[in-house]
Amino acid sequence: MKTNIEYCDPFDGEPENFWMKIEHCGRYLWAAERLSGEGCQSVADIACATGYGSRILSEKINQVIGIDRSTDYIERARRSTRERHIDYLCLDLDQSQLSQKLSDIDAVVCFETLEHLQHPLKALQEFHQCLRAKGLLLLSVPNERYEQLDENGQNLDPFHLHIFSPDDVKNLLEQAGFSILETLGQDICNRIVTRISKQDKAGLLSKEQAEKMWPHDEAGIRMLSRIFGCPDAKNPEESYSYLYVCQKKELQ
Repeated sequence: MKTNIEYCDPFDGEPENFWMKIEHCGRYLWAAERLSGEGCQSVADIACATGYGSRILSEKINQVIGIDRSTDYIERARRSTRERHIDYLCLDLDQSQLSQKLSDIDAVVCFETLEHLQHPLKALQEFHQCLRAKGLLLLSVPNERYEQLDENGQNLDPFHLHIFSPDDVKNLLEQAGFSILETLGQDICNRIVTRISKQDKAGLLSKEQAEKMWPHDEAGIRMLSRIFGCPDAKNPEESYSYLYVCQKKELQ
């Protein structure tokens, strides 16, 4: 399995990074169910890339706005999306104000994005301004224990500009005007990846054997994502990323 990549499409039919795909797909399936259960009608999907997550959200949500700073990703998302209730917006959160484009939306989904931004607090403040009263933010941030550092303590992942501890995230959210309702994780995926990696290093699992294990159809990916990738509150500290369910507070 490849590692240290910043984007993967769960439905591209390729076995590489399979469990990462299960993890990412599981987040969006969970988000769609959670937000629709809360009665959300509009949601912004931050760092939507080619839009697979926006399309999952649109199965349960009436209005989805996918946002990404890559013009290439946004163009690909538009070409691959037939749903009329999904819009895409090319916008860099470090350079532009999201609140000038969106207002009074029910929810923001922001998975694996905050660590890439030069100004994460500014982005969270923008989310706060975009949301209606008591609107929801679903946020995922990599677990600091799985970040790889060099001898000087610098992150070996050049795309991650920040390493956040749970206290760091809590402080940022509080400064931006959010309260944390739940903290979740996806530790099952992480445990499976660890086991497979150990097998692979021991020569017990060939590439050909591994490829036969992966389903290549969307229905199979979704099924495994629901079984293994659905976030829960059991062992969030063992998950590759923490997932936070947050609610907008009114600033004093």
